[in-house]
Amino acid sequence: MWAKSARGKVEFGGPLKKCLQNITEAELQAIVNGVYVALERGVALPGDTLLIQTDNTRALSILETGGINLKKVSTSEIQIVDVLKRILDETGCSAIYKHVKGHRDHMGGRFHCNGRADKWARLGLKEARETKIKQNRIKIIDKKSIIVPQ
Repeated sequence: MWAKSARGKVEFGGPLKKCLQNITEAELQAIVNGVYVALERGVALPGDTLLIQTDNTRALSILETGGINLKKVSTSEIQIVDVLKRILDETGCSAIYKHVKGHRDHMGGRFHCNGRADKWARLGLKEARETKIKQNRIKIIDKKSIIVPQ
């Protein structure tokens, strides 16, 4: 996540705490986390208009419509968007949603921001995978440790 304003900027990432069903859920959750952290760290303030950019067109459609009249929108996706709406309502913030072409080497601010966000996403995914591998190894070791040879 990457946020910037005249008050400063904040950049962070990491694995999501909840296991999500698809990339759209992950993108929506990252957006919610980004808005929350931007507000928490004073980069965004109550009443601000937030420009939220994503390279995920499905997430963009869900954000713009609230999931209404879209095919196969999961309950989880709607719940994540509801959390974002609640944060915006409680802080008096509004949001403008824009698409940015992802995975491009173009120059310019929007591409730079997307590239930074993608970098954090890759690092978070790597950390989540390593954690999952470690958890699986522990489970296997634990299962072997309780087997009594006959």
